[in-house]
Amino acid sequence: EVEREARAQGLKEVEVHAQVGTEAFYRGFGFVEMQGEERFWEEGIEHLKMRKVLE
Repeated sequence: EVEREARAQGLKEVEVHAQVGTEAFYRGFGFVEMQGEERFWEEGIEHLKMRKVLE
């Protein structure tokens, strides 16, 4: 759903702030960790930035 909407808006990629414990979930949908980005904390939970290039 999100990817379809992003494509409809002409976006070339989608970025998420993923909780560290959900990294494998997002990888399963084709997301990869953004290189050069530090992990960070939101609401007391460690996060990382992940990106998926839309085809």
